[in-house]
Parts: sequence; structure tokens; C-alpha cells
Amino acid sequence: MAYPMLDGVVGEYCLVVLDDQPARILPLTDSLVHTFLEPTDDALFYEVLQIRQGVPVFWDDHIARLQHTWRTATGEVPKTERLLDQAAEFLNYVDISQGNLKIVQSKEVTLIYLSDWYYPTKTMFDCGVSCGIMEWERENPNVKQIHSDYKQAVAEAFLRLGPEGKFFELLLQDRKGYFTEGSRSNLFFTAGNEVYSPPDELILLGITRKYVLGAIERAGFVLKEQLLTFDEVRAGQAEGAFITGSPIDVLPIRGIENFYFAEDIPASIKAIQSAYWEQVSHIVERDRRRFYN
Repeated sequence: MAYPMLDGVVGEYCLVVLDDQPARILPLTDSLVHTFLEPTDDALFYEVLQIRQGVPVFWDDHIARLQHTWRTATGEVPKTERLLDQAAEFLNYVDISQGNLKIVQSKEVTLIYLSDWYYPTKTMFDCGVSCGIMEWERENPNVKQIHSDYKQAVAEAFLRLGPEGKFFELLLQDRKGYFTEGSRSNLFFTAGNEVYSPPDELILLGITRKYVLGAIERAGFVLKEQLLTFDEVRAGQAEGAFITGSPIDVLPIRGIENFYFAEDIPASIKAIQSAYWEQVSHIVERDRRRFYN
């Protein structure tokens, strides 16, 4: 199913690179930009980076994953060597401190633009969010490619209301009933001093997740590869749960469907949140000079 390169765009401008031509920053009203709103059958590969204090977070990791996706899906070497300069040019032009930066590539075109952005409230970070369940198993979870059938299925699933109204996130279950990840996030469960995560081969290896793994270790907890079903969660095999991703960071789960965890957000999750945010602050300060002279 065809899908547009320009999707969920916000702001007034888009950086466009056609083949090997110089990058151009164009208003969204430009006729060329309008062509990217039309669905295309071309293979599209993308990354979405959180902008924090004007700096794209985890830049090198996102570009490395984009390169991996290209090679895995096509066997070709992507054109990524100028992306940092192009992103810096765009960010200096639009002057934004917080949001999402989206990079979308086909074989002939690269687009860089600001996309739909949300950030959880303090109450969500402190008290957790409500999640639903969606039965879906990704064929190749480690390839970050736009699949219109998946996006449509997720959009339809979000229309279903839970006990508190709209779900914040949907947790994916495989054909055996095991939780694997969120529709746009990675998933963890906690029990005592252990943190459970599905095996790497079953999930998209999220960039935020990589740094959360470091935060788990620094906070003094043990990571364990383990799958859980909804019945096992309801039976008490997990004391708490959280999702990770850009831009939700480390976000506790209060409930799944009509099930709610018995206690307030576990101290383990709060400790992991703190360790993660401290790490991100250091990275933002380190990378600022790469994007702003």
C-alpha cells in the first residue's frame, strides 16, 4: 500500500534533497513539497529524533540504525554522510528548542522536517499511563521501514476505548499471547530487583532502549530476557511496567486494558527514570556544538 513521504509534518518548512543536488529548505506551500504529500510505492526508510534544548538526541545511534535498515532491506549503502550538516542547516533555520525531527529517505529523495510531537505530562511520568492490547507480530522488527498496513491497523486499534477512555499506547502480543513491545515503544516489566525485556530478535531495538539498559545497570537492577503473557502479568509475575521511546523517555504503565498494578509506581522505575534523564542531559550538552557553531 502506498504511503506519503511527508506525513504528520508541523511547522512551515522542509529540507529537500533530490538525488545528489544541494539541499534546499522550502516552505510547505512550495509545489515541489506538495508532491511528497502524495502516496508513493517507493520503499521509504525513516528515523524520528527527539529535539531537546534544540539538539537532536542520540544522533549517531539513529543514523547507524538508518544505515542498517537500508542495508538489510535493500543491500545498498545509504547516502547518510551529509545528513548531519543538512540537519544542522535545517535546525538553525527553523530555530526550535523542543519537538521531533523526522528524516525520510527513498532512493532518490531525502526529506528532513518537523513532525507531530507530544511529550507526556508530569502526572503521566509520576503516576503512569493506561495501555491497551493489539494482536500483531512484526515480520522483521529490527528494520525501521514505513508499512502502511501496520500504521492503518494501529490507527484503527487506537479508536477502541478503555476504562479511562483513549489508551496512551498499545502493547503488541504475538500469536502465542506474549507481550513483545509497544506500537511505538519498547516494553519492560519489573519484579523485585529484576527488569524483564523480550529477546532482542523479537523487537525493534529502540535507540532510547539502548540507553535505558545502561540506566537499569547504573541504578543497580538486573536485566533479564523474559516474555510474559497478559495472564502472567495479572497473576502477579510483574510488579510494574514501563515503556520507552522518543519522546516518552521512561514512562510507567499504570494499567493494561482493565487490569491495574496493585501498587504505586515502583521505586525501581523511578530510579531508572532518574538515571536515564541524567545521562541524556550530558549527551545534549556534548552534542550541542555539532549542530550550532
